[in-house]
Amino acid sequence: MGARKLKVVRPISAYLISTIFASLLYVVWFLFVFMRQIDHTGASLTFSIGFAFFYCLTGGFGLGLALMSLPWIAVVSGYPSLRGSGPLYFAGVGALLLFVIGCVTSSLSWKPLFIEDQTFFEGVIIAAERQGIILLLAGAFFGFIYWFLRYSDALIAKATRPSA
Repeated sequence: MGARKLKVVRPISAYLISTIFASLLYVVWFLFVFMRQIDHTGASLTFSIGFAFFYCLTGGFGLGLALMSLPWIAVVSGYPSLRGSGPLYFAGVGALLLFVIGCVTSSLSWKPLFIEDQTFFEGVIIAAERQGIILLLAGAFFGFIYWFLRYSDALIAKATRPSA
């Protein structure tokens, strides 16, 4: 019973920790961009950090990470049948999934009243132009962290095992 619970808990905890690290990367990127653009307005650092976390949760990124959990099950299930590099596989698939899902959820997320109406596909294109790089980077970071937390311990044990 204990080993069975561990088989379920490890992937979930790896997913949650990877989500936290990817979100922190997104927030740091947003702070860097936000602080550069409004440097002349005198916004406080506390306000900027709060706004970055708020935008991370409501601007499509947070919902994208939450919705990414469903296809991620297929990604993890398909990994043992592949003979490729784990870090490249998880980073590449994570980047692709977060980019696609993040652009879609960003297009569907709320918009302030002063932003003109846009179609769904226009919103996806705008999200890809504005957030595409960070969605790809955060997705790759998410995938690599997931692989590291989930699979690297077996590789380390295998590498440090004495040869017979």
